[in-house]
Amino acid sequence: MPQTPSPNSSARAAPATPPTNNRLARVAAASAASTESSSLLPAASAHTTAAGKGLPALFAAHTLETWTSRTWEFAWPIWIAQLVPDSLAPLSVYGITMSLGALLMGGRIGAMIDRPTVSRWMAVSYTVVIAKLAMAMACSVMMVWFSIAHDPQGWIAQLVLPLMPATELGQRVVLMVPLVIAGLFIKWSNTGYVISVERDWVVVINHGNPLKLAWTNGWVRRIDLLCKLLAPLVIASLIAYLPSRVTVLGLGAWALIDMALELVLFNSVRRLHLPLSLPKSSAAAHAGLEEHNVPAAHSDDDDEEADDSQIALGESGYGATTGTDAQQDRATPSPPSPTLSGATTTLTSPTRSDHHNRSALARYWHHPVLLASLAMASLYVTVLSFGGQMIAYLATEAHVSTQAIAGYRAFAGISGVLATWVAPALITRYGPIRSGLWSIWTQTLCLAPVAIILLRDLIGGQDTNGPVIVTVLCVSVSISRIFLWTFDLSHAQIMQEAIDSHEVGVINGVHYALCAGGDLLTYVLTLVWSSPSDFVVPMLVSVAFVLNGAVLWSVYTYKVRKHLIHWEKVPFLWQRLRLIYAHPTV
Repeated sequence: MPQTPSPNSSARAAPATPPTNNRLARVAAASAASTESSSLLPAASAHTTAAGKGLPALFAAHTLETWTSRTWEFAWPIWIAQLVPDSLAPLSVYGITMSLGALLMGGRIGAMIDRPTVSRWMAVSYTVVIAKLAMAMACSVMMVWFSIAHDPQGWIAQLVLPLMPATELGQRVVLMVPLVIAGLFIKWSNTGYVISVERDWVVVINHGNPLKLAWTNGWVRRIDLLCKLLAPLVIASLIAYLPSRVTVLGLGAWALIDMALELVLFNSVRRLHLPLSLPKSSAAAHAGLEEHNVPAAHSDDDDEEADDSQIALGESGYGATTGTDAQQDRATPSPPSPTLSGATTTLTSPTRSDHHNRSALARYWHHPVLLASLAMASLYVTVLSFGGQMIAYLATEAHVSTQAIAGYRAFAGISGVLATWVAPALITRYGPIRSGLWSIWTQTLCLAPVAIILLRDLIGGQDTNGPVIVTVLCVSVSISRIFLWTFDLSHAQIMQEAIDSHEVGVINGVHYALCAGGDLLTYVLTLVWSSPSDFVVPMLVSVAFVLNGAVLWSVYTYKVRKHLIHWEKVPFLWQRLRLIYAHPTV
């Protein structure tokens, strides 16, 4: 596999010294080469020399963003159910519209983020402002709706009712339209935020260092999962003890406060890293930002240089991978990226017009991460997540108590948080490709008992809602969440390392659009098999899609690593097992 030139490649090639196995000499040579290379960069690159600087502020901003988003995701269905207690249609319309909107606009949002004239700071600030203003608008509409429903003689109702249809159905439609529009803008802004921050900003801040990326990704996902656990508890307590209009008004006001706080925090981060403030084209030329694709370009043909790279990474304090397998695991093929050569920064990349003339879907379809992305998108077609559909099935058909459901859901949440510590260790030791391979197949094995029992009872015409089956289902799903999130973090690092900065938006945009398509297919499954007694069919389809994702990731792994198993090591493993069996004390 051709190696992408790095800033210190010319400096390393100059001295014709024989290879040495002396670790200290190699460290000194790598350090000297790095120092010489850094002196050739423009003076402005000093703004980006501190890899990881500003991460606490980034984590604080991400916590605010995620907390507010999770609060809204949990609260709006409760408020809609209070306003329209006799129908689930508004919830279904809202959910399907959000999935369709993300499916249709994901690639376009990514393309807008990738525009050469749009800076990373501009992209993030726009997503934050639009999302929070849309949330404030949605809360205002909710406030009007609650006023009409609970206080029809109040001044708000008296002001609005003359402008609305006389029928209750007409009023609901008029109020749902702005809610759906605001929800779409929230959804689109959140998609843009994830692409910008989780796929781009963290790479820039960490200078593409794979070990630091694994650590940072773990914290980002940990914040997501903790907010997903805690934010609903807080807003649920407020809804239980305060009037609905007060909580709606409070969330709308908090959205505006949150917007200001996030902008301040993100601004403090971008002031530490000059490329975040510049358009991507200027940032690449000014500070050599395309370096964040360099760590992914290693192969088995350059073991000596790979070892030097790993020694240098080991000095960072985030640990170091060992062996050539971990290096090959990062050998994710990527399109040609701009390179740095000689004493001046020379950009050699495909012209922007060539990229933008191709549709987002075509660029995604021909990108090397296609199979990895499709594997992740397959996992979105699932009802095995302790979401609304599964909770409804457990409560109505399986007759599981509310306390037991809450316990299983908490167990699943804790499993997810645990994965944010397990995944960085796996990725640091074995690389993201192998970590993802082991994770997704372990997740499949965790769900295999569910599929076997359901198929056996379904074919045999037996009851699929017995206590044993339900227990196996809940425990298997809860444990599988560990490996779901370790796979998610492995996939996230692949998407960070293997995609050039000028394609981060469009490739990830199409990826998230396909994930939204998976959510939409889940809605379709539960609409076709809408009876809780038929829920076994969506469950089996969910397991099938997990298996499909595992197969796709295996094909992707084979294409990159050229193998799945070290068959040459199997005889040694067999001999070791025989020795242990013959001499148990060994």
